[in-house]
Amino acid sequence: MNTYKNIIIDCLNNDKVIPPRIRLNIYDKILKRIIDDENNETKYICIELRKVLNDYNINIYNTNFYYKDINNEYIIKNYKICFPEFNRNLIFKNTNLFYSIKYSGISWFYTMQDRITFVKLMMGIVNKEIINN
Repeated sequence: MNTYKNIIIDCLNNDKVIPPRIRLNIYDKILKRIIDDENNETKYICIELRKVLNDYNINIYNTNFYYKDINNEYIIKNYKICFPEFNRNLIFKNTNLFYSIKYSGISWFYTMQDRITFVKLMMGIVNKEIINN
């Protein structure tokens, strides 16, 4: 049986989108981590995403995924292939939080409310995708 890690790595290797149910599960974990933040530290979406994907030995740095292949060599893939809801135009269409995104190409938000709203938006987009399929 395929594990999430195997499915995600297969998607990365073959330039496929990570299946909606897995993305929804990842966003759900991100949302729980943001809400449960007790230290009130400055945390960003991409850092939370990295923490979740680290469970699968997959790392995020800026706009890329870094993960090890079967030869233990690092592979780099662009995140937009795997998480289409990070597309700036889609975000702009669905929320007024677009101005909060830094120019770097990653979704960074300064206030807790913006981070929570953004993850809820991503979950909503993926939920629609699951319902429509």
